[in-house]
Amino acid sequence: MAKGKLTLEAINERLRAARVGVVVRQKGNRLYLRATLPPKPNSGKKQSHQQDVALGTYANPAGLERAEAEARKLGGLLACREFDWKVYLGDAQGTDARTCGEWVERFKRYCLETNLQRDSPEAAELLWRKRYYNSALKWLPDRWELSASVLISVAQRSKPNSRSRQVACQVLQQFAKFADVEVDLKPYVGNYSPKKVVREIPRDEVIVESIERLSQPAWRCLYGLMATYGLRDHEVFFTALEWRDGGLGNKILVARVTDGKTGAREIYPFYPEWVEQWQLWDLKLPRLTARINQDYGERVARAFKRAGMPFAPYDLRHAYAIRVSVVFKLPVAVAAAYMGHSPTLHWETYNRWISQEQHQRVYEGVLLDENRPKAP
Repeated sequence: MAKGKLTLEAINERLRAARVGVVVRQKGNRLYLRATLPPKPNSGKKQSHQQDVALGTYANPAGLERAEAEARKLGGLLACREFDWKVYLGDAQGTDARTCGEWVERFKRYCLETNLQRDSPEAAELLWRKRYYNSALKWLPDRWELSASVLISVAQRSKPNSRSRQVACQVLQQFAKFADVEVDLKPYVGNYSPKKVVREIPRDEVIVESIERLSQPAWRCLYGLMATYGLRDHEVFFTALEWRDGGLGNKILVARVTDGKTGAREIYPFYPEWVEQWQLWDLKLPRLTARINQDYGERVARAFKRAGMPFAPYDLRHAYAIRVSVVFKLPVAVAAAYMGHSPTLHWETYNRWISQEQHQRVYEGVLLDENRPKAP
């Protein structure tokens, strides 16, 4: 057969045209074959299903040429019903890593080459550790052979029905797919949901009192910005302030988030009096060194804990959300835009945290309105 163009797209197009029933895939810099195959030995499965076969070859011209040939060979074996996992587990995957430690290293290289690309290798390494390694993979026994039972054991290590359990199962399931280990971790995820988390949102009076716990002006500035503009903890460090003329002859200090979780946005102060009270225009923040957003959040959380704050940093953001919706009665779409999330998320999340006192305040405000509907 004459050689054709050596790209994944061209190879798979030729395989489709020939009805081989096998495709070539790339994970990181390695090549795999994917096809509907019988269950692996001792997998517990009974039906044929889509699986990957590791070739142990790199995604270079020579590797692509071999992959196409192996795909046709595999397709022929399947057509003749002569496929045997023993051949592929002993040969094609023989060059693959087999222990947990080896698989983790290969998964790390794959992640760094694909979804963890950052401005610096140090930032990518840090994100790998926080997103994947520390959440689950560090608990895998390095020298043990990777198996479904090992993954299940690690998944059950964290507290049931917790966020950490949920994240661990997600990471381990992704890792299992990469290593072509057949395991279903859904039964171990639990029923954690942010909607079930009970939060005691601080009242505005408590927020004003608690800033006095911070002695350093830089931390007071950070606290004031989070409270007044509902900023996420890391967004404070990517915010510019701008004075604008208001329609009542007043000046408004608008915050512009330049690098938020959901993109850039503008936010107005609620309460505007806090801008004057805490002199927020004098933007002097703590000097923190951080390579990813999570670093800022961890340092802010530690500062709050040292100061003995009666609530977490993010509670200032939650209080802002309820304030603009309940006290100032902003439309949900506007409040959500200030917060940097969708109106649906705003409604579903913060409607649950409105206290009885706040509900009563809204009710009494409606009754005091002279133009309210009167009973017949």
